[in-house]
Amino acid sequence: SSVERVLFTMASADEQFAGVADVGCQSPTCAREDNSLANDDADCDASKTASQVEASELDATKDVKLDVDDPVASQKSETTSDHIKQFVSYTGMTPKSCYRLVLISLTLRVMGACWIAMVALEYTRYYVIHDLGELDVLRTLTGSPQYAVQAFLFPFLGVLSDRVSRKKLIAASSLAMCMSAWLLTLVPSVEVYILTKVLALLADVGSPVRDAMLRDIFSAQEWESSQGGVTGLRARMAVIAQVGFGIAMAVGMGIMKLGEMGLGLPNEYTLHKEECGKHHCVSPGNYSWEGSWAVDGSLRLLMVLGSSILSLDALLVLFAFPETIKPELRTSTWQLVKQNWKVLAPWNNLRIFATEQLRMLMSIRCIGYFLAAGGGSIFMSFYSRFEFDTFTMMVHTVLAGAATWFTTLAVPVLVDRYGDLRGVWIPGTVIGIVY
Repeated sequence: SSVERVLFTMASADEQFAGVADVGCQSPTCAREDNSLANDDADCDASKTASQVEASELDATKDVKLDVDDPVASQKSETTSDHIKQFVSYTGMTPKSCYRLVLISLTLRVMGACWIAMVALEYTRYYVIHDLGELDVLRTLTGSPQYAVQAFLFPFLGVLSDRVSRKKLIAASSLAMCMSAWLLTLVPSVEVYILTKVLALLADVGSPVRDAMLRDIFSAQEWESSQGGVTGLRARMAVIAQVGFGIAMAVGMGIMKLGEMGLGLPNEYTLHKEECGKHHCVSPGNYSWEGSWAVDGSLRLLMVLGSSILSLDALLVLFAFPETIKPELRTSTWQLVKQNWKVLAPWNNLRIFATEQLRMLMSIRCIGYFLAAGGGSIFMSFYSRFEFDTFTMMVHTVLAGAATWFTTLAVPVLVDRYGDLRGVWIPGTVIGIVY
């Protein structure tokens, strides 16, 4: 009945606010019996009026946000203090300390990737392939197989991250990203460019595994309801990442501008652009304009800086990150494959089409991928028409980044007040369509 559900919610709320760690009988019948006893004690208190009871019910329902029609969900709820104790027991650090490490790693990755991305196009045209058409073909020929393999590989890696180790996969991802950056910095060539796409099969898995680690760090209440839940958390992390991005952009633009003013290293592509051949600027087999490896200009300098920062991130993950999977859930890779080899078959990925909701979600993702692929081609056409230099493209990026930063600040408030769908998804989709 509705009365029983309200009593059940009040009892669960009292248990969470009191920080009770030892939950006895958790069945719905036992919970209702405990609630009846609590109700009898409450009736003995003459000072508690009907209005106060009603206010307590509303507060408990608002703060805890339990689904009273689903006793199983309420049984799985956990207090933040219990979560902290359990997390410290098997990681050796508090969730707050682990979260700080994640934020530091995020900032390092954003800064390193920012410096590499801001010079990637001109760097590739100068050191790898000069012709834009050939570069676009190479990008498509290497990117399409990469994404196809990832479609079958990622589910298996996801199972590994849930049952074997999150830290090991994140470390492998960071090392693969770091290796790709250093290879392009030290020995740029078409062969190395293709090799970086192979390394990306492992490097790209880092992002979803880091998301899974975040779920380990936060309690159920923090993840689902506190301050916008997971959406608010991601928005706050994005704001911090944007700060690191802004710092990296300022440093990068400063280096490029000083080079234009003659006070630092010039942009080597701008300097030698008129002397480049149709297919190559730097001759194949050479690693600089003069032949042997050298820092020809600001493009390579920023590649070195980006690779160095990504190396710091890899070291941080290797030596500071804890393993956040609970010990009772861990197993070895061999045991996992041995016990679940039938389930891990690639064709089992087709289970994503099992229900109507999954099919709808997959359709949304596919449309997003189509738009992203089209956006990449549109950008290459736009660039080939105007051929902006790196500094001008940085200015465009700063403007877009500033708009992103202010928008992200508003996300936690919007989600907390209107929810994910009305606060973010619908407005974002409408604005995207208008764009």
